[in-house]
Amino acid sequence: MTVTAQRVLEEPPPEGMQRDGVPEGWEIVAPVLVRQFRVAAELLGWIAFGAGVAVLVVGWWLGVDIVARVVPGSVTMKANTAVGIGAAGLGVVAYRRGWRPGVVVLMATLVTIIGWVTTVE
Repeated sequence: MTVTAQRVLEEPPPEGMQRDGVPEGWEIVAPVLVRQFRVAAELLGWIAFGAGVAVLVVGWWLGVDIVARVVPGSVTMKANTAVGIGAAGLGVVAYRRGWRPGVVVLMATLVTIIGWVTTVE
């Protein structure tokens, strides 16, 4: 882990902000709305993770073409895209659930590496 990433994860949030970026006053003004956004973020993270795993395992590993295509008649989702979507989703879930910061950094690093390798390709 880089020094910058470690400092961001260990230092307290900036004045007037919470760890997850929600301004301090918002929880008092609209606690239900903030909670709904947090739940939606985690749910969408699980959906992204599940979609990535489904395409990778069922579509590519087991060879079920309809799952690899996502939309019938279109091109297949590539394996590196499926891994990137799954890693991004798992990173969001790890952040929302408060897992070890290393998991979040690892998932972000994986997504970044996949993006760079795909671009260079």
